[in-house]
Amino acid sequence: MTPKQERFIAEYLVDLNATQAAIRAGYSPRVARQQGSENLSKPDIAAAIQAGQRAHLEAAGVTKARLLQELGRIALSRVGAYFDPDTGAAKHPRDLDLDPDAGAALAAFEIVIKNAQAGDDHTDTIYKFKLWDKVRAIELYMKHYGLLIERIAVDDTRAAARVALLESARKRVAGSGERRD
Repeated sequence: MTPKQERFIAEYLVDLNATQAAIRAGYSPRVARQQGSENLSKPDIAAAIQAGQRAHLEAAGVTKARLLQELGRIALSRVGAYFDPDTGAAKHPRDLDLDPDAGAALAAFEIVIKNAQAGDDHTDTIYKFKLWDKVRAIELYMKHYGLLIERIAVDDTRAAARVALLESARKRVAGSGERRD
């Protein structure tokens, strides 16, 4: 591996932008896009990039198990943690004694104080909770565990005719003694 390729790897790990990494590594801006793509396709460079990404994740304390745990917190979250079980009213933030799972599922919280009628000196306090997208979390979780596999169905009514045509051409070529590679 050349020093320029090693520099490309280091630069690519900064922002995962092959073109900019190639430029910063010293390749000409004119050919940087092509060179970046070419570098990414080389097995030794790809392996070094994967090793670098693993090292970055380890240094940050990010593991596959930890990410799956966070995803599971969202996927299996229950909205009941944000409400008083006796009254059904939303809890005030100071009364939210969220366990780590409920806290991880909370994306945003907002308190709105609203005066519905001007001059009546009556205000309503509204608590707004926004949770992370549970459906998306479940989808990602299911994909990870192989419970959801997306398939693309191709319905080409002419495919059989094309296959038959190719087979007949192959037989003609084989029968004529002509060799095609």
